[in-house]
Amino acid sequence: MPVIARRLTVTYPTLHLAAALLRRRAALVAAGGLALLGALGGLVPLLDVPGFELGLLGAWLGVALAVPLGLAATRTERARAPGSPGVAALAAALAVTALLGVLLAATAARAALGPCSALFGAAFFPVLALPSAWLAAALATAAGWRFGGRALPTVLTVLGAVLASLGATLLQAWRGPAAFALDHLLGVWPGPLYDEALRLDARLLLFRWETVALAVAVGALAALLVARQAGRRWRSAAALLAAALLGAGARRPRSNSCPARVASHGSVGGGAGPAVRQPIA
Repeated sequence: MPVIARRLTVTYPTLHLAAALLRRRAALVAAGGLALLGALGGLVPLLDVPGFELGLLGAWLGVALAVPLGLAATRTERARAPGSPGVAALAAALAVTALLGVLLAATAARAALGPCSALFGAAFFPVLALPSAWLAAALATAAGWRFGGRALPTVLTVLGAVLASLGATLLQAWRGPAAFALDHLLGVWPGPLYDEALRLDARLLLFRWETVALAVAVGALAALLVARQAGRRWRSAAALLAAALLGAGARRPRSNSCPARVASHGSVGGGAGPAVRQPIA
């Protein structure tokens, strides 16, 4: 019973806060813009059906949306007693997931009216877009809590994380033989040349799992620090942090372990897996 009670004290505030975030005018405007983007996606090559390209775009949009959502969630949660950055991070992640779902649904609905299969490559979208958005939401929430809900230092912190992640990815790509690049915040680039066959292989899935684990670790670390400073229970946050770090480092994919030709053979992450062909309009 105590475990169930603790779960309810986290679940209800999280869902309530996520719903409140989605009811904000800015979120409604963003949802309308994403729906319009999905409906007009047929006018842009490679964005006419849910697939790799839309998933990569979703990762970028998710990072951009997660920052204001994380900041708004932080400000609201700080005003609640006892507030927790973990609740704010979860709420922001749920809200950005819902907004990205609007983009996916609108694109699939438009594609269903055409000759292509609307959901043939749709599995790429959640794998590419959601982990990046969740990590950005956790970073924005942690930074927002650290800086008392102030926008400028929060935005600069997340921007610094994006640039640092990009720099590390480019450095690894420069030093290693692999033609593809894996970035926790900016998604996956399959290489300078790739054909129609793109695969959700084990390497890509493991890398995105690591991104999710990092997002959980950032949120758990923020919750742990706040709980200890406030004299509240912190052992559950510490256990979650340890589990997330263990999950992130369990089987870390190394993108420089494969030859440069693998990207042109259709594997996004360089491993073996069933081919998925993108429909051509």
